[in-house]
Amino acid sequence: MKFYFQFSALQLSVAAAALTALLSAPALHAGSALRTGAVAPQSEAAQVEADQAEESIEYANADFGFCAQLPAGWKDFSVTMSHWSSEPPGQAHSITGPMVRVRHPRWTSRDPHEDIPILVFTRAQWRLVQTGRIEVSSAATGPSELAHNAHYVFALPPRYNADMAEGYEEVEGLVSHGFLHTPCGTGKRGLARDLEHAAPPGSLPVAGSTLAGRQ
Repeated sequence: MKFYFQFSALQLSVAAAALTALLSAPALHAGSALRTGAVAPQSEAAQVEADQAEESIEYANADFGFCAQLPAGWKDFSVTMSHWSSEPPGQAHSITGPMVRVRHPRWTSRDPHEDIPILVFTRAQWRLVQTGRIEVSSAATGPSELAHNAHYVFALPPRYNADMAEGYEEVEGLVSHGFLHTPCGTGKRGLARDLEHAAPPGSLPVAGSTLAGRQ
């Protein structure tokens, strides 16, 4: 009888060890699955962002040395050159500068879509903007900087979307996600382009010219 009870205890010990191993195995697999599931959504989101970037188009402005990343729906966009002006108090002459207007390809006079206006300031002019000596509109706030390089500061006019034209929400999204960058090649796509150097102040394009959209 003594041998019988010793053998049964050994059996119980072995069975308990086997049961412990069996119960711990699913927990390990579940933990691995949980960890894998946590990484998967991030990888999927990154892939979606990469796909969207591949489908986007880029407007490269060699005159001023900036690039703008646009959605694929903006293919065949157009670019119009105009100007901004300001009359500082105490000065006899007004101060002017270029404005680049990127226009949606579906824009018509009967169905206007929201433009992307980009004010171009020299670095000296931008210092005057910051001190309030240059005002480009009657709005209480001034232009907001989008990007800058060694020669120019690129800014968004205040209340540019006050008309709430078709697509204004899309334009707001582009602005909030930093669609404009300088130098070219530093955007989300990491494009390596050898564009011409930005034209120095004093050799700016003539206002009123229109460029066809290009990829």
